[in-house]
Amino acid sequence: MALYPNTRRTLLEKIKTGDQISWNEFYDRYSPVIRIIGLKSGIRENDIEDLVQEVMQSFFKSVDHFCYDPAKARFRTYFNRIIRSRICDIFRRQDESAPDLQNDDKDNSFEIIFDEQWRALILNEALSALKERVKPQTYLAYTLTEYEMWETKRAAEFLGISENSVYVGRKRCQEFLKKKIIELSDGDPVF
Repeated sequence: MALYPNTRRTLLEKIKTGDQISWNEFYDRYSPVIRIIGLKSGIRENDIEDLVQEVMQSFFKSVDHFCYDPAKARFRTYFNRIIRSRICDIFRRQDESAPDLQNDDKDNSFEIIFDEQWRALILNEALSALKERVKPQTYLAYTLTEYEMWETKRAAEFLGISENSVYVGRKRCQEFLKKKIIELSDGDPVF
């Protein structure tokens, strides 16, 4: 996964000016999220690319009017509404009964799916930034102890480094990720 040095606000501003590179970055960043949400919402596989295109087209048409103001609403909320509406459109065209995606109840399955995918997006971007920032050995020590649940001693022996190096590296990685996640999520409470 590529690193995205632009903040979401900067990226949106560049898209508004017609910057093709930023538009491609936006597509690369958000199309996987749209696909997964669509599949988990019951959209058929052969309609997923249509969903992606419709969401992107809706966003592109509205980007000139869209004014990103985190005090009013988060980008996540705005994007959620676009995805939700396009999923309902697809179900209506298929004359199938759509799940109740227009319900604002925060406990409904669409909100849960959307929030899970949004967290995964932010975490993957933060992990990509971490991987670029630290030495490969430090990153591997972190992933082995954090995600593979290896004990510090086992990771140290495997990597040929001291247990203290594993511990210190993991702590630094955790601190970096915490800050990066806050930065990428614009303080969004989804985390």
